[in-house]
Amino acid sequence: MLVWAAGPDARCRFFNRPWLHFTGRSLDEELGDGWAEGLHPDDRERVLAERREAVRLQRPSRTEYRLRRYDGRYRMLLCTGTPTYGAHGVFVGFVGSCIDITELREGEREVRASRQLFQATLDALGANVAVLDASGRI
Repeated sequence: MLVWAAGPDARCRFFNRPWLHFTGRSLDEELGDGWAEGLHPDDRERVLAERREAVRLQRPSRTEYRLRRYDGRYRMLLCTGTPTYGAHGVFVGFVGSCIDITELREGEREVRASRQLFQATLDALGANVAVLDASGRI
């Protein structure tokens, strides 16, 4: 599990060893806003805006984004952040964790593609049958 901590200004002040191993970068490179260099360009603005909003509102956050791994490949992460408070209830920042959900998302895409192919095959055969997903929707 990748673990991080940020101060009340949303700038990161801690990353655990698994995070550093995942990114292949040093702690000094990741601290502050350095970690954001690893965000996929298509995700960067959204993720940073969501983080700023969570800090502003001091509310838990949960977001998915692609982060560059040590080998240069982007992996999909599910990242959660929880506000933390010090003495007398003073907001001191966030503590968070991220897990790699790349295979989960790829599996979901494969299931959708298989369902579409199966439905197209049924349609081509003239079968009057609809393929339902797990929630019972077509």
